[in-house]
Amino acid sequence: MRRTMLAFAACCLLSGPLGAQQLPYAERAEQVQRVMGLMQDFYDLIERIHEVSADREKAAILQLHEIQESFKRRGNLQGVIPVYERVLASTANPTLRNVVHLKLAETLAAVGRADEAVQALNRALDENLSALE
Repeated sequence: MRRTMLAFAACCLLSGPLGAQQLPYAERAEQVQRVMGLMQDFYDLIERIHEVSADREKAAILQLHEIQESFKRRGNLQGVIPVYERVLASTANPTLRNVVHLKLAETLAAVGRADEAVQALNRALDENLSALE
């Protein structure tokens, strides 16, 4: 399907006028390559989104990132801290816990709570070291 759509786009762009004036073939071919590159990038993005969405760990990490960005855009980065604390209290998944510990420490440091950031990193390190034993 993807190749069919890319081929169709190439044929349309090469054969038809692009705007009010007909461009030389070489310029049209260049435009076709740019459009096809953009279409390929779009399909790759869709595939990556699907891949992330199909993996619960990856999806949760992406969701946490988006929540953090939402708080940051509103000028309330500190508001994401309770979200991270809730995740840590509710999951035993080591991958998710590691990511959340790091994001929590990063956020604490960013809002001027450096001592708490170090404590969060030490808790994460202790968790990982105890799991190795």
